[in-house]
Amino acid sequence: MSLHDEYYAHSKEGCTPESGWQPLQEHLQGVAEKAGLYAALFGSEDWAKTAAWLHDFGKSDPAFQAYLLRENGLDDTGEFVPHVAEVTGEHGRDVHDHFQLVRTRRHGLLS
Repeated sequence: MSLHDEYYAHSKEGCTPESGWQPLQEHLQGVAEKAGLYAALFGSEDWAKTAAWLHDFGKSDPAFQAYLLRENGLDDTGEFVPHVAEVTGEHGRDVHDHFQLVRTRRHGLLS
């Protein structure tokens, strides 16, 4: 990824990656530790840790990292970008509202 040397697992609204997002390695390590503790109770600690390290492997894909940036209003340099309506005026608001509606419906279908 060109923007950062680090990949991220989770974003935080209103923050840049450096100011509040969870690094992927930190997330995977935390999940692996917790999974290992639970699985140790039935003798599968190593298996659980391995599975936990792999469970979000796809988040290292540059397309997912770009998705996190885009969905948080950031460009590929990590700078906040104005909403469509702020740039293009009233017509842009219609376009922005349309994309928000599509995103909301998509989220509703996937939930």
